[in-house]
Amino acid sequence: MSAQQLTHSVQSPVQAPPYITVERDARGGACWVVVGLGTEVRCYCGQRAVALLEMMCASKGIPTP
Repeated sequence: MSAQQLTHSVQSPVQAPPYITVERDARGGACWVVVGLGTEVRCYCGQRAVALLEMMCASKGIPTP
């Protein structure tokens, strides 16, 4: 996993809830991207992406199922 600072955002990172999306990596393969708290983290394991999303939500006080 690698973390990168987001260069743009519609909402402030403090207000926007974390979410998961799918993008292509540098080699053209699919990867999960967890976006939130002003960072973008690429994950190659779905379970790890969900765990990271849950941690981000917990840090903001957002309940998760």
